Amino acid sequence: MKLSVVIRVTAVTFLLCLSGAALFAQSERGTISGTVTDASGAAVPEVKVTVTERSTNTSVTTVTNSAGDYTLPNLPTGQYNAHFERAGFASAGINGIKLDAAATARADATLTVGSTKQTIEVTAAAAQLQASDSKTSATVTNQMVDQLPLVVSGSVRSPFDLANITPESKNLGGDNGFILGGGQAASYGTTLDGVSTNTSRALSMSWVSSNAPSLEAITEFTVDTNGFKAEYGHAGGGVMTFSSKSGTNQVHGSAYEYLRNNDFDANRFFSNAAGVPRAIYKQSDFGGSFGGPIYIPKIHKGKDKSFFFFAYEGFRNRVGATAFSTTVPTSEMYKGDFSKWVNASGQVIPIYDPTTQVVNATTGAVTRTPFANNQIPTNLIAPEATKALGVFASGAGGQIAPNNGAAPGTAAYVNNNYLVTNGSQVNPINKFSIKGDHYFSAKDHLSGYYGYDREKATPGPNGPSTLPGNYTNYNDLTQSSDVFRMSWDHTFGPTKYNHFYAGGNNWRQNHDSPQEYIGGWKSKFCLPNAPDCDLNLVNFTFSNSYGQWGAPANNGSENTIYSFNDDFTWVKGSHTLKAGGMYQLTHYNGFGRQCVSGCAGFSFTETGRGGDTNFATAGGNPFASLLLGYADSGSLDTIRFIGQQFGYFAGYIQDDWRVSRKLTVNYGVRWENQMPSTGLDDRWSDFSPTTPNPAANNIPGAVIFAGSGPGRVGSRTLADSYFKAFGPRLGFAYTVNDKTVIRGGAGISYGAIASVTGSTHNMGFTLTQSFSNSNNGISPTFTLAQGLPPWTAPPFVNPSVSNGANVAWYQGREGARPPEDLSINLSIQRQISSSMVLEGSYNGVMGSHLQTGLLQYNQLNPAYLAKYGTALLTSSITSAGAVAAGLSSPFPAFTSLWGSRGTVAQALRPFPQYANIDTAAGGGDHSGHSTYHAGIVKLERRFSSGLTFTTSYVFSKLLTDSDSYWPGSAAADFYNRGLEKSIGSYDVTHNFKMSVVYDLPVGKGKPWLSHGVGAYVLGNWRLGFISAYASGTPVSVGTSYSLPIFNGRTPAYVSSYEGWRAQTKGGSFDPAVDNFFVPYGSGPFPLQGTGTALNGLGNETRNNPKVRLFPNLSENLSLAKTFPIKERVKLDFRVETFNTFNRVRFGTGNTQLQSPLFGKLTSNGDLLNTPRTMQLAAKLYF
Repeated sequence: MKLSVVIRVTAVTFLLCLSGAALFAQSERGTISGTVTDASGAAVPEVKVTVTERSTNTSVTTVTNSAGDYTLPNLPTGQYNAHFERAGFASAGINGIKLDAAATARADATLTVGSTKQTIEVTAAAAQLQASDSKTSATVTNQMVDQLPLVVSGSVRSPFDLANITPESKNLGGDNGFILGGGQAASYGTTLDGVSTNTSRALSMSWVSSNAPSLEAITEFTVDTNGFKAEYGHAGGGVMTFSSKSGTNQVHGSAYEYLRNNDFDANRFFSNAAGVPRAIYKQSDFGGSFGGPIYIPKIHKGKDKSFFFFAYEGFRNRVGATAFSTTVPTSEMYKGDFSKWVNASGQVIPIYDPTTQVVNATTGAVTRTPFANNQIPTNLIAPEATKALGVFASGAGGQIAPNNGAAPGTAAYVNNNYLVTNGSQVNPINKFSIKGDHYFSAKDHLSGYYGYDREKATPGPNGPSTLPGNYTNYNDLTQSSDVFRMSWDHTFGPTKYNHFYAGGNNWRQNHDSPQEYIGGWKSKFCLPNAPDCDLNLVNFTFSNSYGQWGAPANNGSENTIYSFNDDFTWVKGSHTLKAGGMYQLTHYNGFGRQCVSGCAGFSFTETGRGGDTNFATAGGNPFASLLLGYADSGSLDTIRFIGQQFGYFAGYIQDDWRVSRKLTVNYGVRWENQMPSTGLDDRWSDFSPTTPNPAANNIPGAVIFAGSGPGRVGSRTLADSYFKAFGPRLGFAYTVNDKTVIRGGAGISYGAIASVTGSTHNMGFTLTQSFSNSNNGISPTFTLAQGLPPWTAPPFVNPSVSNGANVAWYQGREGARPPEDLSINLSIQRQISSSMVLEGSYNGVMGSHLQTGLLQYNQLNPAYLAKYGTALLTSSITSAGAVAAGLSSPFPAFTSLWGSRGTVAQALRPFPQYANIDTAAGGGDHSGHSTYHAGIVKLERRFSSGLTFTTSYVFSKLLTDSDSYWPGSAAADFYNRGLEKSIGSYDVTHNFKMSVVYDLPVGKGKPWLSHGVGAYVLGNWRLGFISAYASGTPVSVGTSYSLPIFNGRTPAYVSSYEGWRAQTKGGSFDPAVDNFFVPYGSGPFPLQGTGTALNGLGNETRNNPKVRLFPNLSENLSLAKTFPIKERVKLDFRVETFNTFNRVRFGTGNTQLQSPLFGKLTSNGDLLNTPRTMQLAAKLYF
């Protein structure tokens, strides 16, 4: 190629990289390489090698070097034929070379002397040894994607269910708990056609699945967990690489429907025991696909050049109501009559008249007179309360009243007296994708992809399962995703290749209330001083089990990632050099205004015996307080908008050096840098531990603000960049003989920095203000006539803006320092047959600077517990005890700032002007560590003679203080964080998995019953099977007491880690008679909250290394029969069962030591799995 052309192509690629962004330099493209020898084993140079993709008939060509080696990179996933040709030799062909996503397939050829017109062809082995790199990888083939049983459960079928069949994947923590290898939960990476499908926040499977295509549009995918080359990065534990499906030279497609109905399912254990029938649960997952060559009559014939593929998937469901009870006012209460407000003994609970209140000037004691006959006079009922009640009653269903049929004068008449028994939610989903490919020539291939996903969670035909009409507290959900991909492959010559790929994900989620859709509330009822009382109906909350009235206003977020990458490959002699560069721009836009129309809370204290906060002795009623217009608490939100963005740069260079025919060495280095976040219009702030706080007498610790101008720091970023994230990689693959390969490697890789919530670093630019009662209800916090107390609208560029509240901190450079993994691996592969490979391997990962939530910089030093004791620490800083101990307020405004919370403990905190210093939510806490060791045995059979399977066993151990990107509680003791290192919450010692697809050998073309009626009736049956048998994860127990040091978890006192489990009374665990734990106060659980327990931390580690949950045993089965219709048309009918043997996996029950239900299982919520479910499916292939 001319130099000018090379310069133009390079320049265009460089400009494109500068214009956008990129996440993972992690192409899904594969490589075919090999060595050509003659009959004596000598290398044959200058052999023309042509590799052709079988379904599109597109080809690429190269020549062998002086050592007889060739390499063809950047090839799409598929099946290939290779043709070898050189003068003086007979041509050779290898057919059916299977190339997996992001993999290298070897195709070695032997040429014999003869004419090139002669061709000697062989078929590639179905299973190949991995002889070119050291990575630990598992592939889920297209056949497994299509034919293994996948449950339809509240959404479309999920790729994570398939990923979970690979050896080192675990799904243990719900939607946020997916784990790969030795990584943290929610730290994994996912790519589609080389570009990330992750969102900008810590991950959940449902979010990532929205960005991923339908399973019908996935060719296959791989899961890599160790031994990464330098081109891979920006993920923790491992990466799932999806390859989208392309069209072929033949028109092909599918149509399908999967049906679930509760009539097919088993009942839940406790529901069945109580005689509660199965809830309504009807679901349908349906869709189809269509692809082929692009043909435009008289304009373009796309065969061998242009292809398209389209896939659509839809989901519809109907789920029955979740029955529950709540408390609502009785009809007479609306008129002020509380004569039937009684306790469990039938005694009338008095309602006190706060207008009769008298405060003793000497003692401060408060007395009130009860209302005569428990009747509030009409003239004392606030007009604002009457108006608000009328507005709530104006919706569908009218004024709410008890419906449980209880007799007046009984406790059941006034408590939990409203039963919600109907209502449902529907979750319609529509997902489609379209992909196009065009081959301009053998040197240029252009590809484009668009994915569309729209999901909703809305009430069913009979409304939501909540209180009716305007009383509902329901928020619906709208979730959408738009995904774009493009790639351009250019061949500069037989040894130089360029792969440019780009893309973007725009994932959005929004929650809205039914009241918002109505609007115009200002003229109906307006809570004075609310930011915008026209948008939404005011929200009322109550004590005493009354349900919430009204729903929060809308909130949501938008996560956008723009991504551009470029990889250049140069095959030079025995070296395959590859280099790439990338830049990513990530946006997080969050918005919310939940209490924009005001929220008011009502308590019994305003109508109880004055100053008494114990309902049993105080009396009163929260609805009575509402009638008087006396609010105990309130809150408001100004409109919150977070416009966060951050860049990411990375570059790498690597070399695959074929040292000899037996040894290949991979080495390289990757550098990456995730830039600190900036905020839209510089609406961004952070905590500074050294900046003087003017409202706290200039003691250190204040808020700083991004941008230029008065009160700002002169920079758009508030964290320091980290430029030392260099990740060297080294690996090798040694071919012992033609059936055995030894592989190993080591390297340092870095994960992504992901915020848990994007709403922490906008201090001063939004207002979420709460108003609480400071005098135990002696006077209301505000009245409905007065409205919310005065407040000031933001922005506040004021260093003291967060005094009295939590404050967020990036911790300087820590906020931009990525999590770091040191990984090592060693494996031996042995080819047992042409279709079967056995592999044994070791994987080790040592994590540091992991993203977590351990740090609690404003925790009180536990030494103060021993010095002052709990009683003094919880007393006011102005108390006699504090004065006697020589303690005083740390700054003059301390008491007015904190009010009743101005305790001795608060005054002794490192930064007494703040509550907690939050380093976790914004992704600034990188103090976590982990150690992971795993031995893995995997036996894999590629499809041959009607059978394919993958089976694996993993023996592993995980020690960590940071289980997940979604952090749990802070450390038990900030000053001794070593206490947190324990066996991991997601540690699974033994994990066995098997997945099988087997075409039974019966019917036409099969060994048995190949003719006649038997062939038709008994032929064409197929089994699909997934089984998983795993150890339980570790358990822990908690306490109900807390210490006044503002720490995270409060560990229990335990005398031993042995003997926690109670003995079963029969042969197996029966929750009707058995407890999971031994009783509290016996064995290893001494009584808590007595003696020194009140003034010290317990000794329990985060998790017990000796006691675990019950094992997880699961089998999923699919039975299918295929009906041939025409030569290229067939119909599948399937019956699929999940938890086929209906195993019940019991949990621990209540884990709080002081609870009377400690270790007791009482409800379906104490179960760890779902009962057997069944679905029917029909699928047409053409």
